[in-house]
Amino acid sequence: MTQQIRRVHKGDSRTLISMYLKQQNTAGTSFDAVNLTGLTSGAVKFKMVNSASGVEVIALTETGVTFSADATGLVNYTFQSPTFVAGLYHGFFVLTVSGKTDHFPIEPGDLQIQISDDTSTANDAFDEATN
Repeated sequence: MTQQIRRVHKGDSRTLISMYLKQQNTAGTSFDAVNLTGLTSGAVKFKMVNSASGVEVIALTETGVTFSADATGLVNYTFQSPTFVAGLYHGFFVLTVSGKTDHFPIEPGDLQIQISDDTSTANDAFDEATN
């Protein structure tokens, strides 16, 4: 999967974190959209982890998550109370169907959320936190 980056300024809550859920097909030849047809609220949740500390800053939640209940696989998350410090974060959408879960993306950093503030870029804040 190609890394996807979403840039947000600290405190902003209008920017959607969106992605298309895709999984490798059974033949292993391509990545296909996950069919969300017929799923209801709560089937897709979101969580966010601080890349520098590994601390989960948004626990798995359905609040703020919307998705198209169709075959496109499009999911969205809207920040509810964006009070995060500037830095780099890993975002994950978690799909639950019949009690079984899948994370999207699978690898940390494939959905990177960069939060900058008035004086620091996300990358500068990450470097400062890890040095």
